[in-house]
Amino acid sequence: MARIKKANWSNFSTKGYHRKAAFSHREWVGWMALVPDVDLSNEMPFVALAEYLPGIGTLIVTTKEPFDPENEEHIKLARATEVFLADRGLLPERGI
Repeated sequence: MARIKKANWSNFSTKGYHRKAAFSHREWVGWMALVPDVDLSNEMPFVALAEYLPGIGTLIVTTKEPFDPENEEHIKLARATEVFLADRGLLPERGI
């Protein structure tokens, strides 16, 4: 019988965004993130998508178009998402 591994915190971003993230000591969101074990689908109207995946967590997509680290609106959305998650204890610290 196959085992399914529990989802971990994951993110997808452009190269170099981490230098613009809201927190230097925490994970960053950038374009997309998977926040395990929680349903945030009705709590984040400012992002392009917050979709709850039952048994997995919430997939967050900050912008409709591909994330551009030079676009100030994209940076604002990513940072707002990071602050939102950090305020709820959902943005883990990075293992530096």
